Amino acid sequence: MLSAVFEREPLHPGGMHYAIHATDAEGRAANALEQVATYADIAPQVPHAVHMPTHIYVRIGEWPGVIDWNRRSADAALDFPAGDRISIHYIHALDYMLYAALQQGDDAFAQAVLDEALTAELYQEDFAAAFHLAIMPARFAVERRAWSEAAELALEQPEYMTWSRYAWPQAIGWFARGLGAVHTGDFALAREAEAQLIGLRDRASEAGERTLAAYIDIDRLILSGKLAWADGDTDRTVALTEEATTLERTVEKHPVTPGALLPSYEALGDLLMELDRPAEALATYEASNLMWPSRLNTLLGAGRAALAAGEELVAREHFTRLLDSAGASDRASLDEAHAFMAR
Repeated sequence: MLSAVFEREPLHPGGMHYAIHATDAEGRAANALEQVATYADIAPQVPHAVHMPTHIYVRIGEWPGVIDWNRRSADAALDFPAGDRISIHYIHALDYMLYAALQQGDDAFAQAVLDEALTAELYQEDFAAAFHLAIMPARFAVERRAWSEAAELALEQPEYMTWSRYAWPQAIGWFARGLGAVHTGDFALAREAEAQLIGLRDRASEAGERTLAAYIDIDRLILSGKLAWADGDTDRTVALTEEATTLERTVEKHPVTPGALLPSYEALGDLLMELDRPAEALATYEASNLMWPSRLNTLLGAGRAALAAGEELVAREHFTRLLDSAGASDRASLDEAHAFMAR
């Protein structure tokens, strides 16, 4: 139906807007490339219009495009405040920029984007603002596997936001803290985070926010699996993490986010590598790449798994994709990919 609107009225911004949202889903993003090519030109000074093409770019791993268009969107948003507060479109664009920078392994630029977001004063009171304020520092720690930073993340900042209204943003902070805690051996904090996630999931469910409750429970299952691993219960670890992947399959990406903090299939791939099951890990990373394309840690995991499984041609394919997008990164985790590709 939306395609028909686009054919009849190729410059109608409403038709393009909803067509892009409708194709912001696994396997459908390429269907909106024609709309993306023209949308931002129709309303170049409208922050959300300039941002919208990146809902598609993030789905195909076009990280330079994500950064470029969201820089324009963020700059435009400052010209359209929400009363006396900064519009949500500003931090919405910055979170997409941060996600893209982290997939390129450009941690210095990612830090600059994060600092820009967190030093801005007085965002408008809104779910989207709370979400981005919660997830951006969490992303910066978790994507870099900086577990001590993750464990020490400040929660519910800035204080002027009414955090009690936003269960999912609250949960994101606790999930990141829990991941950091379990990786640094602070199991008391990790179990506190698990309990918080259960409570926030239940609160969202009781409020009728079933999709948000599912997002929270995906993270809770991943964290519970890691705690089971710490307890030595490997079977329960695998079962819980697989349950997270099953649940993630039942929900689409929320339009507020460029990507998950830690995709469930990526977490399962990491687990299967720990269990010395590289062939299964490879298939799992590849499933994650279909859902959340061209993530640095997913492609790195897939390359490592392929090597461990004796699939050197497949490893070369994944490492090539990784270095195409993150080859300029100075992350030590990419040394293995560089060494393999230099053979």
